[in-house]
Amino acid sequence: MSSYRCCCSCCRSIPCCCIDSSICCLICGSNPCLCPYPPKKSVPKPPSATITMNAVPNTVCTSEQANNTSTLSGQVLLNGFPAIGVPVHFSVNNALLGSVTPITATTDNSGVFSTIFTATNGSGSVTVTATLPSFPGVRANVPITIMDCTPPPSTVSNLLYFTFAENQKLVYTNADGLPQYGTTQILSPNDVSFINLFINGILQPQTSYKVEEGELTLLDGAPQDGVPITLQFVTIS
Repeated sequence: MSSYRCCCSCCRSIPCCCIDSSICCLICGSNPCLCPYPPKKSVPKPPSATITMNAVPNTVCTSEQANNTSTLSGQVLLNGFPAIGVPVHFSVNNALLGSVTPITATTDNSGVFSTIFTATNGSGSVTVTATLPSFPGVRANVPITIMDCTPPPSTVSNLLYFTFAENQKLVYTNADGLPQYGTTQILSPNDVSFINLFINGILQPQTSYKVEEGELTLLDGAPQDGVPITLQFVTIS
């Protein structure tokens, strides 16, 4: 459609608009003039809101253990600019596994909001949803994994080096070990959790001997020949 309307000069006080100028002239009895249509009134667009959110960390431990919380934070934009003072509502799809505090937050001067998720009961996965009550349908979802962080049980290994005292010896090596009773290796103290020495079945004080890789040295004199000497190597991992 043309952006002009046909109006007769004699009828300026009377709205007169015709598709055909000749018809207009017949009605008004005068030559037509072209007058622009009145400008259309622009309808303001409704404000457009967006929301983003993330969780740090996105994997937490169960409620019986430490590290069972995650911080959820994000930003609300209104027409591309930070939205100030906008309420943000949070919900958890499985309330048995966790909750958020506070359940409603308000954006700051940068449009930023935050809340805390706390795992409350067992392992699994949940989804935390942030919505804007002022803008229905605008939302952000963040998944959080809840896992059992209990460390695996410790394992203990126990190795024995066994020999017999002979010839008033003070130093014993791997070559003196008896394989039928245990290991023939004298391990390094750096490779085990702790070491015990038994002479004739009696636990010896640590000041009475020295252990190095491949060698045991007795510091308080030599036992009688034939007395059993046992080194115990305990490793806990």
